[in-house]
Amino acid sequence: MTTETRVLNLIRLGVLLAILLAPLRSFSEEPQLCHLGESIVEEMSLQLSANGKIDPTALTNSTVFLERCPRSLVPSFHRSTGDQETLRKVWIASLKSARDAGTNSNLNAFLSAAHRRFVMYDDPSLTKFLDGVFDRSSIAPDNGTRNLDHLLEEQATATLAKFSHCEGADCYSISDFLLFLLGSNPTAFWSAMHSDPRDAAKWLSQLPDNSFAGDPSDAGEREKIRRYLLDRISIPAKRGLQTQRSLCLRKLNAISFRSWQ
Repeated sequence: MTTETRVLNLIRLGVLLAILLAPLRSFSEEPQLCHLGESIVEEMSLQLSANGKIDPTALTNSTVFLERCPRSLVPSFHRSTGDQETLRKVWIASLKSARDAGTNSNLNAFLSAAHRRFVMYDDPSLTKFLDGVFDRSSIAPDNGTRNLDHLLEEQATATLAKFSHCEGADCYSISDFLLFLLGSNPTAFWSAMHSDPRDAAKWLSQLPDNSFAGDPSDAGEREKIRRYLLDRISIPAKRGLQTQRSLCLRKLNAISFRSWQ
């Protein structure tokens, strides 16, 4: 076998492996990002305890988390501090009601994208946990998850507005989910900051206390999250969003974990 033939065979093998491994890559979850996304479950638990229901922004954000981190969904409910089974039942019922009403286009879009990942993922435990959420949902086409940038921007804008009125433990959850949205799509998040600079400035000013303070045992994980986010937002910003990128970079570079003890 000639050297040229060996090289061609290696190229063919590389292409074949890329094709075979593509579905696996689509399921790979980034642990730091999904850890931040779990905060939406805690936020819904707090809302349920306080008001007996889940608000539309949190409900839609939960579908963003489901689409990005399907493997993390069930464990995140198990780690919730509230009544886990009641929370699951209310969440499922709320999703089905919103889905059937068809009035929340963002929720339906993210639910459709999550459905496509769910079908490819094929996990019986997740199927049981979701209890028919996707029974009446259409499967998004191959490019379905590539057209969610604008919707992510809208979700980030709505979540920034919620943060401006948060109180107590809810601020921790919302702050972490804003970091989740930043890590999921920096450009969409910077666009939301551009649209709502006042609420964005408030969130950034309180970010150290809300997302980078706590028990000393959390310090290592939070440092991993900080470094992960710095890597994610190292991408160039589109014209008009350089200021928002710089604000996030400066804040995350300057933060040091603060222990409550």
